[in-house]
Amino acid sequence: MISLPTYIEGYRRMIVARNTISAVFANVDLLVTPTTRVMAGPIASPPTGLIRNTVPFNALGIPTISVPCGFSRSGFPIGLQVSGPRLGEARVLALAHAYEQATEWHRRQPVLP
Repeated sequence: MISLPTYIEGYRRMIVARNTISAVFANVDLLVTPTTRVMAGPIASPPTGLIRNTVPFNALGIPTISVPCGFSRSGFPIGLQVSGPRLGEARVLALAHAYEQATEWHRRQPVLP
């Protein structure tokens, strides 16, 4: 069970985070970031931190999509994350679609061992 002071502090932090991200989108249309902060690898030895770049957008309800943007030297896929303001799904999807139309990454498949 979560104590009331802990809940209130968590709620306050969520409000501050939502206001902060809203202020960011007051100055930019979209954010483009790596989907993960570390390269993917074999399932047998998954790296930690694979969701570190996606969690803030998920937690804040920010529209975000990941599209393929290449492969590592080891042959594992790399993702590009496009995020927009609340209710900005149309812009996020438009940029992701334009990127896929301009590149071939989404058509390529990794070489499996």
